[in-house]
Amino acid sequence: MPDTFVNRRADNWRVQFAVADLCSGGEDWSDKARMAAIKIERASDATTSGVRLLAAIQRILDETNGAVGSQQLIDRLAANPDSEWAEWRHGKPISQAQLARLLKAFHILPEQVRIGGQQMRGYQVSQFEDVATYLRSPSSPGI
Repeated sequence: MPDTFVNRRADNWRVQFAVADLCSGGEDWSDKARMAAIKIERASDATTSGVRLLAAIQRILDETNGAVGSQQLIDRLAANPDSEWAEWRHGKPISQAQLARLLKAFHILPEQVRIGGQQMRGYQVSQFEDVATYLRSPSSPGI
């Protein structure tokens, strides 16, 4: 089993790898099957980008009380130039619309929040509580 295949991912590929191991004759189907699986999993990594985003947001929210504005969140996510959020698409930082689209999958939607006496679009820390519990559980997927 490839090192990156744990939990559900390993379970999903176990049977295919067993068949490839049994079919190995003159050609090494075992290695070919594993290389193909790695390429397929990399190509379908959309869900893990959401999980990585949630993990990055959680680190920011740990230092935030109450609420955070969408633009403030973007600025914090993209502050590190080596972060994937600093060059999310086409060399540009993740936008508010892209952030909202990724978080929508987790039923987290931007709303009007009050920060320092100002109204703005953003997120309440409480919106992330269920997801934070999930990320900290031992059965959550790797980040």
